[in-house]
Amino acid sequence: MAMAFAFTDLSAQSQATIARVQKSATVADGAWVVREGDPPDELFRINSGQAAVVRNGDGTGEHVSAELGPGDLVGEMAVLDGAPRSASVRATTELEVTTLSAEDLSSTPEGREALTDLKMALTSAVVGRMRQNNDRQVALLQREVQSLKERREFGLFYIYTISLMAAGMLVDAFVTRKIFDISAASALFQWQ
Repeated sequence: MAMAFAFTDLSAQSQATIARVQKSATVADGAWVVREGDPPDELFRINSGQAAVVRNGDGTGEHVSAELGPGDLVGEMAVLDGAPRSASVRATTELEVTTLSAEDLSSTPEGREALTDLKMALTSAVVGRMRQNNDRQVALLQREVQSLKERREFGLFYIYTISLMAAGMLVDAFVTRKIFDISAASALFQWQ
C-alpha cells in the first residue's frame, strides 16, 4: 500500500509505522465521513472523489464551507487538539480514502513517536492552510473595499451631476422662462 499520509518532514521510521497501520476505505456518495461533534478518533486522506465540509448554522440549516478533493485531509484539527469534530464532512461523490486511527498508532512506542511526528507535520499543514485562507480573505476584503470606493466615487459623481442639472434648470427657469421678467436682450445683459 502506498504511503497516503506522506509528509516530507516525517522520519523514515515514522513513515513506515504509519504505513503499517493506515487502512483504505470507500465512502458512498452522500454518506458522512465524519459528523460535527464526533470524537477525534481517525484522520482521513481523500485519494479520489469529492466531499463537502458542512457546518450547522445555529438553526439556519447546513452551510457548505469548503469543497475537498484528492490529497485533502479530513479530521486533522481534531487529531491535533483532541476536541470533538468542529464540522461534518459528506461525500459528494464516491470517495476512496485512507484512514489512520490515532488509537492504533499510539498502541506502541514507535507508534506514539510517529503520532508525535505526524502531529508536528499536521500543525505545519494546518498553518499553511490558515495562511492561504488568510490571503484569500484579505484579497476578498481588498476587492470589497475597492468596490465600495468605486460606489462612493460614482455616488459623488451622481450627486455632482444632479446638482449641475438642478443649477442649469434654475438658470433656465430664471433667464429663459422669464420668472423675473428679464429679457436676455435687455440693457441689463448688454455687457455680454
